[in-house]
Formats: sequence, C-alpha cells, structure tokens
Amino acid sequence: MGPLARNAVNKGFGNGVASGNNAVGVSIKEVIPGEGMRINSPKGNLKMSHLLRSSKSYDEFNERADALSRFEEAKGNIKTLFSGVKRLITESSIFLKGPELIDLIESDVKDNLSKAVSQIDYIREMIERDQMKVAFFGRTSSGKSSVSNAILRHKILPVGMGDTTNCFISIQGTDQEEPYMIHPMSNEKHNVRTIAQLANALDKNKLERSSQLSVYWPRSKVPLLCHDIMFIDSPGISVESKLDNWIDKYCLDADVFIFVANAEATLMEAEKQFFFKVSKQLSKPNIFILQNKWDLADDSDIDFDSEDVKRQHLDRSIDFLVNELKVVENKEEALNRIFFVSAREELVTRLADLQGTPVDRFNRQSPAFIERHMAFEKFEQIFQRTVSESAIQTKFEKHTERGKTMICGIKDIIQSANISIVKTIKQRSCECDAKRNIHKNMKRDLKKMKEVMNNKMQEISKELEAKVRTAFDEEISRLSILVDDFSKAFPDHGETLEPYREALFVYVEEGLKRNIEGRCTSTLLQEFDVVKSDMANTMDNIVPEEWKQQHSTSISTLLNRQPPRLNYNIACDHLFSKFKEQLEFQFSLGFMKMFNRILSPSNTQSMLRKLNGVVSVPGTNQVPDSQNMILPLLNTAITVSSQSPLTIMLIGGVFWRMIGWRLIAVVGGIYGAVYMYEKLTWNNKAKERVFKEQFVDYATRKLKSVVPLISHNSSSQVVSELNQTFASICRAIEVSIKDVDKDVSKTSENVKILKSKLDDSRVILNRLLFQENEFDSFVGKYLMKL
Repeated sequence: MGPLARNAVNKGFGNGVASGNNAVGVSIKEVIPGEGMRINSPKGNLKMSHLLRSSKSYDEFNERADALSRFEEAKGNIKTLFSGVKRLITESSIFLKGPELIDLIESDVKDNLSKAVSQIDYIREMIERDQMKVAFFGRTSSGKSSVSNAILRHKILPVGMGDTTNCFISIQGTDQEEPYMIHPMSNEKHNVRTIAQLANALDKNKLERSSQLSVYWPRSKVPLLCHDIMFIDSPGISVESKLDNWIDKYCLDADVFIFVANAEATLMEAEKQFFFKVSKQLSKPNIFILQNKWDLADDSDIDFDSEDVKRQHLDRSIDFLVNELKVVENKEEALNRIFFVSAREELVTRLADLQGTPVDRFNRQSPAFIERHMAFEKFEQIFQRTVSESAIQTKFEKHTERGKTMICGIKDIIQSANISIVKTIKQRSCECDAKRNIHKNMKRDLKKMKEVMNNKMQEISKELEAKVRTAFDEEISRLSILVDDFSKAFPDHGETLEPYREALFVYVEEGLKRNIEGRCTSTLLQEFDVVKSDMANTMDNIVPEEWKQQHSTSISTLLNRQPPRLNYNIACDHLFSKFKEQLEFQFSLGFMKMFNRILSPSNTQSMLRKLNGVVSVPGTNQVPDSQNMILPLLNTAITVSSQSPLTIMLIGGVFWRMIGWRLIAVVGGIYGAVYMYEKLTWNNKAKERVFKEQFVDYATRKLKSVVPLISHNSSSQVVSELNQTFASICRAIEVSIKDVDKDVSKTSENVKILKSKLDDSRVILNRLLFQENEFDSFVGKYLMKL
C-alpha cells in the first residue's frame, strides 16, 4: 500500500471513488468540529455524515479502518521482526565462520545457518503475499456480488438476474490508476470492462466454474482496498459442485467466510455440506450468515409474518453454527454472526450518497430500512474486526512460532559457542601460562647448561691431553722395539744412507701413529660420545616434546654428527731432519765408551766440550773424534803431573806393586784381543745396529720434546668438535626458545581474539534475547486473545 493511500485509510476515507459507469470523483477537504468530515464532489461539499448515516460519527468509521489497519500494522511489525532475525542469522553465521572458531563449531551448524537465511527470505516473501482474505459463498442469485459491491462501496462485480458469476473472482487493490484484470488462462492484463463478458454465466465466453479471475482495482477509488485485503466471489453452490476442490483452491487461506443466504428460502443441504467440508479442513472457521434480500419482507403483497420468518431463519442459523458446525460457543456469539440485510438497498444508497444524488426507490426513513442498514453497518464492523484478527492469527501465528524457534535455535548455537569459547579461553590461558613457565625454565636451563659444559670441556681437555701424553710416553719407551722391527736393508759401504734414513722416518711415524691411534682413538671417541650423549640428554630435558617432534629430523642430524678424525701428525721428516749418524769404528772399551757408560753419553759430551773449550751449538749432535779428545786429555794429564809429580809416581808405584806386571800383561792381552775382535766384526750389520741405537737415542729426545704439543693438539681436536656440537645444540635450543616465545605470543593473541569473540557472542545473545522479547511482545499485542 502506498503512503498516500494508507494515509487516506487512517483518516477514514480515500482520495476518491468511482462507481461503474457513473464514476464520481471525491476527495477529502477538511474536518469540521461538530459536523464531521467534508468531501469535495461535483455535487458540492458533502458531509461525511451523509456517507455514514448510521454511524453518525467519524470515530466509528475510523475504528473500522483501524481494525483493518491492525493487520497491516502487524504485517509490518512481523516483517521487521524477521528482518531482524535475518540480520542476526547473518551476523551469527559470519561470527561462527571466523577462523578463530573453525575448530570449535561443527561445519553442519554453519551450513544450517546459511540455509536459514534463505528460509527467512522465503518467510518474508510469504508474509509479503499474506493478506486478509474474505470468501463469499451462497446459492445462485443469493446476492453475493451485491454484498461484495456494497462492502466495497463500489460497483465492481457484475450483478443481475440469474447466475451472473460463473467463476471465482478475486478483488484486491492496486496502486495503478486504472483497473485491470488477469485472465486465468493467459496471465495477461485485460481491460476491466470485459468482466461482464468473462464472468457472466449468460455469456458465450464464460469461464470454467473452478477458474479464478483476478481483478485489481485502484486503491484511490475504493478506500477498503487500501488495506491488504482480498475478496473472493464464488459461483453459486450446487449439488454438482466439486466442493473439495473449491475448498482446497480458494478457502484454506480464507480468514472469513460470508455465507449469503436468500431470505426467501431456508438453509439447504448443499449449503450445509459445503460448510461441513470447510469446517472439517479448517478448525473453527469464521463464518458470517447474511440473510440477504430481507427488504422483500416489506412487500405488502406477501402474506406472512416477517418476524416469524426471521425467528425461524435465526433459530436454524444459530443451530447450524452452534450445534452442527460448532464454530461458535453459544447463542450470544452466534447472534453476532447472523444478520438480516438488503445488499441491494445498501449498495444503491451508498452509491447515491457518494454521488450526492437522492434515492427515490427506498423509504430511508422507514424503521425496517434503518434496521437493515444498521444490521449491515454492524456486520461490517464485526466482519472487519474479525477478518483482521483472524488474518493476524492464521497468517502470522505460525510465522511467529517459526521465528521464535529460529531465534531459540540460534541462541542455543551461540550459547554453545559461548561455552566453547569460555572453555577454550580457559584452556589456552593455562597453556599460555604453562608455555611462559617453559620459556623461563628453558632460558634458565640453557644458561646453566652453558656454564656446566664450559667447565666440563676444560676438564675433558686436560683429561684427554693427559691420556694422549701417557700413551706417547709409553710408545716412546718402546721406540727401540719399533725401530728394531724396521726390515729395510741397510746400505753397503759407500752407498748413501739418505733413502734408508727417510724410509726409517716414515716407518717410525706410521708406526707411532698406528700405535697411538690404537691406544688413544677409541678412548677419545668414547669420551666424545659420552659427552655428546650428556649434551643430548640435557637438550632433551630442556626442549619441549612438541618441538622435538616437529624438528625431529634436524635434531637427529645434529645428534648423529660423525666423530672427528684424529690426526696425530708427528712430522718425523722435519723432527728428525738434523739427525747425523756416527758410523766410524769405536772400541767398546775405549776411553769415550768408558766415559759414556759412567757419565752417560750426554754428560760425556758436555764434559768433553768443556775440556776442549768448545761451546756446543743447540740442536747439534757432533761427537769429537779421538785426536780432538786425546790432546785435551794429555794436556790435562801433564798439567796434573807438573803440579804434583810426586803424587803421580806414588800412584803408579802402588798399581805396579799391587797388580804386578804379569796381570797387566794379561789384561793388556785380553784388551787387545777384544779390540781385534770388535774391529774384525765391525761390518754392515754392526753399523745398522749402531745406526738404530743412535737414532733411537736421538728420536727419544726429540719425541719427548713434542709430546706436549701433540697431546694438546689431539685433545683440541676432540674438544673443538664437542664445542661445535655443543654450539649447534645451543643454537637449536635458542631456536626452540624463540619458537616457544612466539607460541606464547600467538596463544596470548589468540586468547585476546577469543575474548573479543566472547564479547561479540554476548552482544549477539543480548540481541537475540531482545528479538525474542519482541516476538513475545508481538504475540501479546496481536495474537493473544482477550
């Protein structure tokens, strides 16, 4: 309904009406206190009291308009309610589809909410199509079309003698300025002037009795059609009528049934059967009985008592409504459903009043006319209130229940989500606190681990260095055995010793490395594995299990690092490069040999250097020859004898006296024989033995000088690898600490988002409760029967 038309209804009348071929435009002009409302017409200014002669007041007419407007008001309210429900469903759907709630809400719940939006649209479309519906039924020529025209205050439906309405005709308002109709077969718009041709049963182009012709009349011309109301005029009821089909097609959604009876006849079985069918399919339908054509009772030529006939019709109608149909509770209620009227009189009078022309056909001052007029006015008043209340009840009650059910369903979903959010917030807050503690403990344990491992590395370094030094010392003590096993042929006289010497150096280095590796490597690697295992256990205690599972591959690669390949690089070729062998024959009982046995070779050489006045050069191994040694010895002996000749003579005499010349001769012979033996056996093998003895003596001193360096280097290799492993483990732990910190921040942020979602859910719940209260208010205002 347009705003102008609705405004006209609220004021009690429209902007103008038209009546068939005698259309007269009228419009509201003003309301004069004490005189009612004046309207403009071609006949001059007319008082509204002329139009509403029986009501006598603007308030009574406005009350009827308000009764019909109540349906429109309820319709607008329920549309607004469902718009609110749609918004809430949409907001709830968006709320539940948030990524924060993706694991909290089942997907089918979200899908159901999405479907509910389309259901709301469908309900709103149904509400938009919903309108008050009045169905007119009665026997042929009972005056159904006349009653419709009189109620509409306009001649719309064809009236006349015989079966004038051969099909169902619906009448409703339109905002267009010209009336039109829609043919049931083509759904095309036709000029309204062809109604008589299509609907009149006497015409050759008549429609099927079960078809419906839709007529749309401008609301500006018929005030009653400014409301959402539809009138259904039916063909006459007959025994052959297909009552079930009629009811299913046109009656199931009717709010009021107006049974137009011919006062000249009583209720027939066919009429009763029709309403029995209606009552069977509809619970207590609203039925009005209009005993039409009651103006015939004024005919003086008819010989009967009108009051007796009226009482007879009234008793039968009350019995039909109360006892047979049981659509009303008692007689008093039934009396408000039965009226004795003359639709023809009312239609003619109303059209004449609208046109401002006198009516000469009826005596409008007669009591019988006034009674029929008042009855029609009362019928209209009750009918309009009833149709509005019934339409609200039948059209909106189920929608209201469905809306409340939807709200309850959404509320349950949001409450369930609310509970899940609260539970999740509590759970994740606990997780966040636990992760903060883990983060704090990890940082503390990492710091402690670094301190412990640094101390342990120093201890390990010293321990490993001591083990390698001990092993080297033992191997050096067994160096002579290693050198004796050197099997390369010693060069013959005149051949160079360099190849032999180099081969011996290589052999000694390989042998020492092999023996050291055999003695130390397994120990060092075992120590390496033990320390690495301690690191792994410490890391296992620090790093969270979840992080270890996520980074299991990298952790496995880190902890399965290969142990270091220890390098005992002695560099014998460089270390022994200054070794010089002395292979000249030296008698074992000679002066130098004797000194060597007594003082050791090193002390002997030192003493000889002092005696000879020669300062030895560090790193050399020069042995003085016999001439160089004899000269200083003789010099010493002369010096001693010159200082004490008497002493020398005394010592020589003592020896001569004690030993005797024979013993001296024997000793001299033996000494000479030994000398000759050694001289004769001084061959290549003896030279090799002396060479190896000299080399062992030299190598022993040199190797002992580098033992600290080699042992330190070996220990450093292991410790360096352990430090690298430890550094990698520390980096992994630091990464895990950062990951835990990020996880804490992420969880904390998620808790904040969930708290925000919780606030949103509470807002939605409050709005749902408000919307539910609005539905309850709607029920209390429109659906609660007083």
